[in-house]
Amino acid sequence: MRYIITETINKKMHKIVQDLIDSELNNLKRESEDWGLGEMYELGVLGAVKKIEIDRINSFSGIKVYINIYTNDEEFVDSDDFQEIRAELQYRIEQWIPNIKLFINKIVQ
Repeated sequence: MRYIITETINKKMHKIVQDLIDSELNNLKRESEDWGLGEMYELGVLGAVKKIEIDRINSFSGIKVYINIYTNDEEFVDSDDFQEIRAELQYRIEQWIPNIKLFINKIVQ
């Protein structure tokens, strides 16, 4: 089945997806309070995330969401550092919006 997403729907989708990202990032940070020493690197990366904002949504071939990750830590500036967080957020959001894909657009300090 194919859906056509208009500009109006895209704006609404932008808000919905941003709210889901914010909510799931908060849930992930709350869950991280129970992590142990084995997850020190992951805790550091998660702690470095100040916020995540949607840069754009491309809906021509599936729902592709490009995100900017704002960090407050100079140690984590490479997008490879944040791939696990991106993947976890994508997995959680897919529960609400199947076939959505998140891509890191840039890391902002």
